[in-house]
Amino acid sequence: MTPGVSASVDRSPLRTSGLAVNLSLAMAVSTFGSYAVGATAPTLRSSLGISSVHVGWLATSFLLSGAMFSTFVGRRVGAYGSYRSMVALYVLSAVSCLAAASVPSLAYLLLVMFVWGITGAASNPLTNQVLAEQTSAGKRGVLLGIKQSGVQVGLFLTGATLPAIAVAAGWRTAFAVMTVVPVTGLVLTFFTIPRTSGHVGGHARPAALGLLREHRVLVWLFAYALLMGASMSSTITFLPLYTFDVLGFSHPLAGAAISTIGIMGIGARVLSGRLVEVRGTKLRRDLLTVSTGSMIAAIAFMAAATVGGWAIWVGVALVGGVTSTWNVVVMMALIRDLPRHLAAPSTGVVQFGFYIGLMTGPLTFGTLTDVWGSYQAGWLGVLAGFLGATSVVLIWSVRSRHVDDPWAVGH
Repeated sequence: MTPGVSASVDRSPLRTSGLAVNLSLAMAVSTFGSYAVGATAPTLRSSLGISSVHVGWLATSFLLSGAMFSTFVGRRVGAYGSYRSMVALYVLSAVSCLAAASVPSLAYLLLVMFVWGITGAASNPLTNQVLAEQTSAGKRGVLLGIKQSGVQVGLFLTGATLPAIAVAAGWRTAFAVMTVVPVTGLVLTFFTIPRTSGHVGGHARPAALGLLREHRVLVWLFAYALLMGASMSSTITFLPLYTFDVLGFSHPLAGAAISTIGIMGIGARVLSGRLVEVRGTKLRRDLLTVSTGSMIAAIAFMAAATVGGWAIWVGVALVGGVTSTWNVVVMMALIRDLPRHLAAPSTGVVQFGFYIGLMTGPLTFGTLTDVWGSYQAGWLGVLAGFLGATSVVLIWSVRSRHVDDPWAVGH
C-alpha cells in the first residue's frame, strides 16, 4: 500500500473542535431517515393508514438507496471536493426532512426516503476524505472516533426527541424539527472546511471493479463489512423483541438494551480511534479481535434463554464495546494506508458491502425464526455471520502470509 499524502492544515483547538462536531453531525444526518421512521412509527402508521410492513418498506427504501449509490457517490465526492460535497449533504438532508413532513401518501414518502438514502451513501466517503485532507497523521484517531460515533448520536437524537414530538404535535412536525441538525451542520461547514477545498488532485477515480482489482484488500474488507453488517443489523432489530418475548423483559428494559449498545458505542469508537492510531494499524489482527468478540456476544444472546437475562448484558457490552468498533479500524486503515485520492471511493466500496449486509441480515433472521419457530435459529444466523467475518480474516491472512504486509495479523 502506498501511504496517502495528507494535505493537513493548521487548526486552532476551537476550529478542530468545530470540525469534530461537523463530522459527527454529517454521520448523524445520514441515519435520520431510517431512525426517524422507527421513532415515529406508531403515529406514522395511524396518520397514513399503513401497516407495520409498510414501515419496513420505508426503512428498506432508505437503505436500498444507500447501497445503490455508495460506490457512485464515493467517486463523485472526490470530483466535487469536500466543501461543496458537505454543503450538498446537509442541504439534501434538510430538504428531505421537510419533504417527508409534507408528503400526502405512502408512495410519496417511499420516494422521499429513497432520495434521502443518498445521504447515507455519501456520509462515510465524504467524512473520510475530509479527514484525509484536513488532518495530519497522529491527529486523526480521536477525530475519526468522534465522527464514527455520529451514527450513535443520530440514534440518540431521534430516539430521545422524535417520539415525544410526534405524540404532542404529530409525526410531520417531528420530521420538520429535524432540519435543525443539518442546518447546524451547514453553518459549521462554512467555518470548518476551507472553501478552496476542491477536487482531490488530478488523479483518476476508478470504478468499483477497478478499485477491487488494483487494491485486493478491498475485496476482503467488502466481504467482512457485508457479514458484520448482516449480523449487527439483525441484533439491533431483534434483540428487543427477543428479550421481551422470551426473557420477559419489560418494554423499557428491552429498549434499554439497545440504548446501552448505542451509548457504549460512542465511547468505544472514540477510544478505539485513538488506540488504533497510537499503536499503528494492525488491521487483520484488530478485525479478528472484533469478530471473535462478536461471536462471543452472539453466544451470550443464545445462552440467555437458558442461563438467564444477565447473559444479555454480557452480549450488549461486547456489541457496544467491541463489535461497534470494526468500522473505526477499517476507516483508519483506508484513510492512512491508501493514497489520499482513494479515501472516498474506497470507502464507498466497503460501505456498499456493509449496506447489503444491513438490508439482508434482519430478513434472514426473521425467516430463520419463522421457519424454525425459535429465536435460537435467528441467533445461529447471527453467529454464522460473525464466524464468517472471522473466517474471511483468517483466509486473508493465509493467502497473504508470504507478502510483506503492514496489515498482517501478527505484524
